Amino acid sequence: MDRRTFLKISGVAAGAAVVGMVELETKVVSNTFEWLTNLGKESSFSEIQNGTVISLGVGNEGKKNIHLFYANDDLSKLSNRQSKDVIPFSNGAETVRTLGEITEPVLKKVIGKNSSLPDNSIVSVYPTASGSQINSVGKQGLPEEEGIYALPVITKKIDYMQDESPVPSEKNMNASGILDVRNLKEFGQGLAIGRLDSENFIVLGYVCDARAVELG
Repeated sequence: MDRRTFLKISGVAAGAAVVGMVELETKVVSNTFEWLTNLGKESSFSEIQNGTVISLGVGNEGKKNIHLFYANDDLSKLSNRQSKDVIPFSNGAETVRTLGEITEPVLKKVIGKNSSLPDNSIVSVYPTASGSQINSVGKQGLPEEEGIYALPVITKKIDYMQDESPVPSEKNMNASGILDVRNLKEFGQGLAIGRLDSENFIVLGYVCDARAVELG
């Protein structure tokens, strides 16, 4: 093979390699952009305001139009996805979430605290889904009156059981910069605790470990 032919073949091979690299980089950038776009769509949430009507199951009954209210202005708000999709909690999953996000659109009757907890233990109900107190409003115990129901929601992961069993959690993959979740590494499955009065559900607070409550 003479020098001219060799250089021509080498030039074609080099050109093909460059084209291949450009195509690969373009594909990576495209896939990354698509992932970020989908992530942005998934992380679009809206707070549920006082008086909002949403469709919820009640126990084993079918879905009803339930009016959601908050017992006081210091309670953090429930949230849903703007896409209206409800994504169930999945232990070990990597997800895009926000605190107070509904994970199962069903109100479940509260029977009491988990029977495996010590008699003197208190199941803390916080005014926020992060387990924090707001101003002068602090945590309280689980209400023992009739008509108390729970709605499964995303909360900060807090271990109420204090035993050897691991706390179910999801890994925080949130990239939207939402302030209430940006610094959380994991989410927990919690409950919004409230009073069901006819077709009104009045939120009283949040339990940040659903395992601590026995539901009917």
